Amino acid sequence: MLIGFLLFGHVVPFSNQEEGWQEIKRRCAALPVDPQKLHEALLQANPMQDDYVRSAAHILHAVASYLILERMATLKEDLLEVRLDTYISAHYAEPLDAVRLSKALGIGKTQLYALTKKLYQQGMAKRIRELRMEKAKSLLREQRNLPLAEGTWQCGYQDYNYFFTVFKRETGCTPREWRNGTE
Repeated sequence: MLIGFLLFGHVVPFSNQEEGWQEIKRRCAALPVDPQKLHEALLQANPMQDDYVRSAAHILHAVASYLILERMATLKEDLLEVRLDTYISAHYAEPLDAVRLSKALGIGKTQLYALTKKLYQQGMAKRIRELRMEKAKSLLREQRNLPLAEGTWQCGYQDYNYFFTVFKRETGCTPREWRNGTE
């Protein structure tokens, strides 16, 4: 991922620059980066066509595959960080807590808390809530006929009222307002 950021850090993959800026700002909020300078850099970046970015990604994939084949580089897929991220990404819509995660990874809760802080620069609950909110926004935007209660369940919330409260706190608007505002 780091190599991708270094190589593609100058590429603006968003069709809408303001939408791109909001996403970049959100993802860089925890980093020690001056938002004004970051925004200025974004304004100077040239948007790239999707096929150009895809072609470059294919070339990088071919080079990485060659390096792995020649044993010049190795993948460490069993790293605890990778296992944690993979597990949370696959199970965020299910009830997740420290006990369940610790058991799934075979580590103690203290190590889990330290690992999530190191990996995400935030707590485990906040990361899970972030993933759930991304899913909720996506569902509201892409599946307009989906009942809100069903979307609530698909995002990992069992209680619509709690989901409503969290969504409003995180986005500043209700799920219905979000759905109507993205039309």
